[in-house]
Amino acid sequence: MNSRLLSLLVSAFLCSTAIFAQSSGRISGVVTDASGASIPGATIELFLPGGATPVIKGESGADGNFVLAGVRPELYFLQVSSKGFRTEIIRNLKVDTSAELSLKAIKLEISAAAESIEVSAEAATIQTASSEVSNTVTNAQLRLLPSLNRSPIGLLLTQAGVSSNARSSTTINGLRPSFANVTFDGINIQDNFRVCRK
Repeated sequence: MNSRLLSLLVSAFLCSTAIFAQSSGRISGVVTDASGASIPGATIELFLPGGATPVIKGESGADGNFVLAGVRPELYFLQVSSKGFRTEIIRNLKVDTSAELSLKAIKLEISAAAESIEVSAEAATIQTASSEVSNTVTNAQLRLLPSLNRSPIGLLLTQAGVSSNARSSTTINGLRPSFANVTFDGINIQDNFRVCRK
């Protein structure tokens, strides 16, 4: 009886871990000085707008690179600081579900006094962190888009690369219909749901 309970708890933990991983995003980047040399050990802090305590904190590695994983989809600002350099603040960072936000190189300027520089993030136009092509339809778009019915499949046709007609199923970028994946709030509701129920 105890082994059965233990296996049930382990299964529940694995399912919850997979669900959390699918509903969160990542932020990656590199910290350098003005000459382009990497800055190891720089403090990376992620804040919600108006927040005083970071929701995630990390450091840049020996090569200046950093990755903040498990970031909930939201709007944030990032603060990067290192001893002897001005603090850099990047605002309006939008993290989407199951996507990686790859930032431009963050260049810190040398400073003798405590100074900070604020930058407003630009909208990402090209996904350079992975070969994945994805897009998020926001709640506001769902409310404002004209639709004959509220079917989520109908909203797929608003995305680039999606096609459908009366004779065939919906295809994405020319792939087979069986390759399409349906998620709810970033959680796979096709295969994972059946596995977790077992």
